[in-house]
Amino acid sequence: MRSMSRVVAWLALFLLVDAGVYLATAREYTGGPLIAATAVAFAYVAVVLRAIVRRAAREQEDEPSKEVGGVVLDHVGPTIWPAGFAVAAILLALGAAEARWVLVPGAIVFAAAAVGWVLDIRHQHSAHGPAGGQEESLSPGSTRPGS
Repeated sequence: MRSMSRVVAWLALFLLVDAGVYLATAREYTGGPLIAATAVAFAYVAVVLRAIVRRAAREQEDEPSKEVGGVVLDHVGPTIWPAGFAVAAILLALGAAEARWVLVPGAIVFAAAAVGWVLDIRHQHSAHGPAGGQEESLSPGSTRPGS
């Protein structure tokens, strides 16, 4: 987040210089103030991001370390189906904008990607058992059943 605030601050500075050059060289006076307003908006975002980073760092320093046992969350492995959703979105957008007949293949690809993703997730969960093959413990002293 700190690097993001720096990037946004540099963009604000660039836009401010760009607004000055534009006002000095252009023969119209609408674009310069708009670029300057964008620079001010980027500067504001940079200041807000910097404040968020500082507040988070301060809270992390003030907060004592609370160690709770190893909580293992279920995580679904990588899958190809989000790419199917991207293709479906492109087809649906083209169908809505240009050719209505493209909506039907877009809807078919969308439905296939949805079904494929759900089946893939169900297969991954069933392969690892009900808890993903790993025990969840919420307290430091808890033990696994049967150990």
